[in-house]
Amino acid sequence: DGVNDYWVMCLENIDVTTVVSGSAQPKLTAEALGDLNIVYPPTISERKKIANFLDHETAKIDTLIDKQQQLITLLKEKRQAVISHAVTKGLTPHAPMRDSGVEWLGEVPEHWDVCRLKQTIKSGSSISYGIVQPGEPLEEGVAFVQTTNMSKGTFDLVRASIGAAFVVPESLRGCNLSRGVARIIPSEHMSSEYLVAYFGTGAVERYWGLSKQGSTFSEVSIETVRELSLPVPPVE
Repeated sequence: DGVNDYWVMCLENIDVTTVVSGSAQPKLTAEALGDLNIVYPPTISERKKIANFLDHETAKIDTLIDKQQQLITLLKEKRQAVISHAVTKGLTPHAPMRDSGVEWLGEVPEHWDVCRLKQTIKSGSSISYGIVQPGEPLEEGVAFVQTTNMSKGTFDLVRASIGAAFVVPESLRGCNLSRGVARIIPSEHMSSEYLVAYFGTGAVERYWGLSKQGSTFSEVSIETVRELSLPVPPVE
């Protein structure tokens, strides 16, 4: 009608069940598409007004979405900063501090201990890899967790970054692990939730960065995990 040279239609998410042909693999033919009834205002000026209105209103909505996404990013950064500070510096703002003796960790509260991760695990257990190569999947078998099931905060199907950690849900108790995953069973004097929070700090991320191996596919050795320095506040 002179308003546009041409227009396009997305056919992926529209309901065309009344005009499709074929039963095994339904499809929308060009002829059926051409026979679709459409409604539109009778004058070009009215159509232009509607189009301009939608452009203006959707632009405002897009701007609000962008601002919300920026806010979400800032809140995530704030969340991480709060966690990192709490598990490495404590909750008392002006508590006396001391050098931890670990360059990438820096100062810790004076009354906190600093030890190796391997010193905080349950007696009789060890920090170890999972199995190297799983067998064929069996419906009656044991659940198998690998790095592709781990991300920061949930068991999603993405590649996990080094150090992604969380408390194993009760439904996966006794599951098998791949070689890229380490099982850590804390002692009764250590909290699993505290360990998971500590693994997500910038300090630990720096440690992994200093210790990782490989150029195309980065990983850390199990010994690197065992030797991770850990600030330990009193139990209370």
